Amino acid sequence: MKRLNGFTLIELMAVILIIALATGIVVTNLDYFSPKYSLRAEARMISGNFEYARSSAIRQNKTFSLVYDLDENSYSVLLPAETDEEGRILEEERKTAGGSSVKLKYGVKLAAVIMPDGNKTTSGTVQVDISPFGETGSHIVVLKRADDDEQSLYIRMDSYLGTTEFSTKELSFFPEEEEKDEQATTP
Repeated sequence: MKRLNGFTLIELMAVILIIALATGIVVTNLDYFSPKYSLRAEARMISGNFEYARSSAIRQNKTFSLVYDLDENSYSVLLPAETDEEGRILEEERKTAGGSSVKLKYGVKLAAVIMPDGNKTTSGTVQVDISPFGETGSHIVVLKRADDDEQSLYIRMDSYLGTTEFSTKELSFFPEEEEKDEQATTP
């Protein structure tokens, strides 16, 4: 009996899987090759860290924090303070998730952090505590391109609802203010 040469279905599936994985890795990293998309790529990273801190705070019923260093152009997630069985703090120094802060890359700068009370910080360090019940932790981060100050991206993170919104237009915590701004600029 003559045997036909060819590939088995399992071999074909393995090749397709390898191609799909390689394509996924390349496509997700293409954002960093284009300055146009670098703001979005960094915004997704910050948003992912916010979501990690929020879900960890809920799961562990402890307060996590996001710390933005506007001068160093970096941010980090602080783990909850270590406590003993009776709830007393063992170490004053809180550890950073991942061991160090994350430096923004590819020509993106951390321009400002805006709190719900309207307080806007453009230099120094800002710590945003994210409580398990969402009563604290909402904030807006403003990213700008280092080579073009006119290109900005606003990231509004709502710790109560667990939502994140990206916009090239200025965002606030009060939708009626955004509607007024849009009506004022529309002819």
